[in-house]
Amino acid sequence: PIIQNRLDFLENHTTSLLEAIEGLIAESNGNLSLTECAEQLGVHQTYIWKILKLERGRSFSGYVEEYKINEAKRLLLESKLTVAEIAGRLNYTNAQNFIRFFSKSTGVTPGKFRKRYT
Repeated sequence: PIIQNRLDFLENHTTSLLEAIEGLIAESNGNLSLTECAEQLGVHQTYIWKILKLERGRSFSGYVEEYKINEAKRLLLESKLTVAEIAGRLNYTNAQNFIRFFSKSTGVTPGKFRKRYT
């Protein structure tokens, strides 16, 4: 029973920490480093990295990239924002960097993605 209680505690803690990590990433629109996340949550960077790797199968940076791509897709499909405005919301310094990032991850430019799916 003691070991099971400990395992239950760790599972609940992991779930709540994972939700907190995901919340911070969403609040910052993906503009958050692993160091900043760890500091805000009061845990070690390695712990966050391990939780994301175990629970989501991604590193912290991989998870942030996935968040940004999903958010970009949502904005492209659900808003009339320009590609440059979406880039700004996702904290890219210029639209070209965002277009390169989006194209590399999806295989199409943001403009072609919008045309294809709307």
